Amino acid sequence: MRFFSWLPAAIEPEYADGFVCDKCGKECMKGALFHDDSTGTDYCLDCGDSDGLDTFCGLVSSLYFFSEEEPLRDVQTKGVALFCYRIDSVTLGIYFGDSSNVILLYDSPPAGGTGFDKPARISRVQSRKEERIPLSQAKNRFPWIFTFSSRVGNEVVLHPSCKKNFRFVDVIVEDFYADETIIGLTLSSEYMQIFDSSSGVEVVAKEDVAVAMFRNWNCVINEGESSVAQDIVNSTRVNN
Repeated sequence: MRFFSWLPAAIEPEYADGFVCDKCGKECMKGALFHDDSTGTDYCLDCGDSDGLDTFCGLVSSLYFFSEEEPLRDVQTKGVALFCYRIDSVTLGIYFGDSSNVILLYDSPPAGGTGFDKPARISRVQSRKEERIPLSQAKNRFPWIFTFSSRVGNEVVLHPSCKKNFRFVDVIVEDFYADETIIGLTLSSEYMQIFDSSSGVEVVAKEDVAVAMFRNWNCVINEGESSVAQDIVNSTRVNN
């Protein structure tokens, strides 16, 4: 489930009259809400909170860029690793220039230092297809995979990491955009995540429509702010 700051009526017109929480049955005339695209399930904020949901579920929480040394490559495809990103407390992704991703899953949250070098499971994902790579074979294809923490730069925090594990195939980075103030991530589930460092505003869009907004890590649930969020989406789409 993902957090929406307001009702997504611009995408799904049936929300124009509100929604009914699928857990408690409460009729809600306006957002915010938690929404599951795959099932159409909607939860009010109270039920989402009691279920352990997080307003940052399904989003990239941090970026880590690599030091400018010898490129980190996929030996098989020759793709170059561009940056690392955090999905939740135990899941990291590595984005490659060919739009493929390597996903690293850990048994417990990786600590600083060499913590990134001890994944329990490795998968490669491209075009939303997952290829499980046994640890015994990973070093042949990614010779750096168990030592790459020494190449990781400072963490660029977009927001606090989600503690609840999320289906990582829905948070794969498919495209990346950045300029002096904007970072834009296109995710595999038709969502876009935009962070404006000049204002501390983060916007989440679905099908180019702003559905959630955060200011200095706090969720914005005033529907009057939706136009501000949409302007950020439109500006990023033009510049990308």
